[in-house]
Amino acid sequence: MKLLFISITNHCNRSCAYCPVKTWRNNPNFPDSLTLEKCIKAIEFLNPTHIEITGGEPTSVQWLDNLLDYLESKGIIYLVKSNGLKRCRNQITAWHDEIPVYYDKMLIIKNTPEWREKEHYCKEHGIPYGIIGFNNLCEECRASNVPAFFMCPDGHIKQCHEMESDSLRHVDHIGTDLERPPVWKAVCASCKAVNDYLIFLENN
Repeated sequence: MKLLFISITNHCNRSCAYCPVKTWRNNPNFPDSLTLEKCIKAIEFLNPTHIEITGGEPTSVQWLDNLLDYLESKGIIYLVKSNGLKRCRNQITAWHDEIPVYYDKMLIIKNTPEWREKEHYCKEHGIPYGIIGFNNLCEECRASNVPAFFMCPDGHIKQCHEMESDSLRHVDHIGTDLERPPVWKAVCASCKAVNDYLIFLENN
């Protein structure tokens, strides 16, 4: 499995304190620069088999449906991690405060005050759900060079832990401006981003 995380926007209608990308969220120092064309170019270069689309809030991006059409035409398995602002396909929606209106599967964040009650509600109402927590990297993953890639709205490729890789540069001219082709390595299942994705592939 080759897994690519694409954060298509830094903009979000929420400001959750536990957001793993709050450093970039709605931050004018990191304006969005990704376009549909850049995303497709990166996907064709990196040739992933699986993609997670995230943000910010990805359903706020006007060309999201066009990107999903492209992924489906290529047979790429994908999910969209959202807060339920708008409806989209393959939507994994994080339940923050009020219950989301739009979702295919609910994401419950463990160790928040009401997570047990949310889990009970989903079970009681037959709502598909998964539970995640914001865990730290294990030693194996920390020692790995490039465990997985995350293409950020500022136009850079980052590792799956939201840390920018020193060995990769801007993706504006992907294929010509990269210092070297990415090397896909075995990914530790304890990494939060990858673990989230594998959880939500179950029974989908």
